[in-house]
Amino acid sequence: MPAMTDSPTLNAGTPFLCADGETSLEGALFMPAPGTHPTGTHPTGTHPTGTHPTGTHPTGTHPRAAVLLVHEFMGPGEYMHRHARRLSALGFVVLACDMYGAGVRPANPEEGSRVSRIYRGDRERMRRRLRASFDALRSHPATQGLPVFSLGFSFGGCAVLELARSGAPVDATCSVYGYLSTTHPLPPVEEKAVPCGPLLVLHGAHDRIVPLEDVAPFAQEMRDAQTDCRIILYSDAGHGFCNELLIPDEPLKSWYCPRLAHRAWKDILGFFDTVLATAEGTAFARESVSTQESASA
Repeated sequence: MPAMTDSPTLNAGTPFLCADGETSLEGALFMPAPGTHPTGTHPTGTHPTGTHPTGTHPTGTHPRAAVLLVHEFMGPGEYMHRHARRLSALGFVVLACDMYGAGVRPANPEEGSRVSRIYRGDRERMRRRLRASFDALRSHPATQGLPVFSLGFSFGGCAVLELARSGAPVDATCSVYGYLSTTHPLPPVEEKAVPCGPLLVLHGAHDRIVPLEDVAPFAQEMRDAQTDCRIILYSDAGHGFCNELLIPDEPLKSWYCPRLAHRAWKDILGFFDTVLATAEGTAFARESVSTQESASA
C-alpha cells in the first residue's frame, strides 16, 4: 500500500468519543463556523452549481447536513482533517470517524495494511464499527433534523458502501477510490428490497489497488438491487488522487493529482447539493399539500 508524508497539524476538530461495544473510538467533530463559509463558492473556487439549490449558498445560520467522513487505511489523521475542514467551511457538520479504535494508529503502510485487512476480511465487523460512529453522529444535538451523508476514501470508501448495503438510514453515500467487492452484496430487488439512499462512486481507470475489473460486478450488483447509483470513471486517474499527503507509488498506480482532486470535489459537492435539493423540494411539496388541505378543510 502507498505511504504518506508527514504534515503539521492544523485545526484537528473537537474530540468526539463513542464506542463499539468495549472498543473506544476517538473521532474528531468539525462544526461550521457561522458566517464563515462563502456565498456561491467553495474552497477550491466556484461552487459546482454556482448557487445553492435554493438560490444562494448558505451563510452559516444553520448547518446544511451532517457528514460521516471515513479515513483511508492509515487511520485518522491530518490528511482526512483537510477534507473535514473543507466540508465544514461549506456548512456541513463533519465527524472524521475512527474505525480502528483508540490508540490504534498505524506507524507505516505495513501496519496500515495489517489493521485494515482485519475489517476488509470481516465485513460484518466493519459494518458494526462504522454503524457505531454513524449512530453517535445522528444522535448529536448539532445534527438533529439534518440529513446524514457518508463519505469515504479507499478503505473508508469500502466502509461507507458496506454501511449503505446494511440498510442503515444514510441519506447519501459517496465512495472515492473505495474497494467495491464485498462478501455481503445487496440482494436483487425481487429477493429482498434493502433500503439504500443515493450512491456516488468515483474511481480511477489506472487503479491497481482496486482494479477496473471490480467496477462491472459492482455495477451489476447495484443494477440488480435497483439502487440510485452513479459511477464516475476518471480515465486518467489511479488510486489516492484526493490524498494531498500521499507519496506516489508507480507500481500501484497511486498518486495525488490536484487537477483530479478538484474535479472529484466538484462531483462530490454537486452530488450532495442534488440530494439536498431533492429533499428540500420534497419537503416543500409536502408542506404545500398540507397547507392546501388545511385551507380547504
